[in-house]
Amino acid sequence: MKTMTDQEIKLDIIRKLLMIETTSELKRIKEQCSTSISNEVDAENKEEKEFKEWKKNQEPLLLTKDMEVPF
Repeated sequence: MKTMTDQEIKLDIIRKLLMIETTSELKRIKEQCSTSISNEVDAENKEEKEFKEWKKNQEPLLLTKDMEVPF
């Protein structure tokens, strides 16, 4: 069996979702989707914050006339 791409996985989920009929199951799935989206946003925000902190702590590269550029 071949590995599915993200797009194929999403389409497969949608197909299966359309088969669900009970309100309670639909609500449970909706809640899980909201939780998953929130988790992804939180992870992106954390990564962005860590990158900004890392960037802020980097020393600027200053070239002087006596320095050789390796390329």
